[in-house]
Amino acid sequence: MDPRQGDPGARRRGLSGDFPLAAMFAGIRTLRFADGPDEVHKNALAKAEIRRQTDAVARRSA
Repeated sequence: MDPRQGDPGARRRGLSGDFPLAAMFAGIRTLRFADGPDEVHKNALAKAEIRRQTDAVARRSA
């Protein structure tokens, strides 16, 4: 084994369920899915409110 290449199994270890790194990545991925819709809904609500306020201001000035 060439010492410059490191341990050939090092990359594979993080992908198995035998090491905590895989569980950490899976947890992060799950949290991303759980948090995602909240951000999407906040953005949709903000856009709707901005549109509502813009229309109200336009009606008052017209």
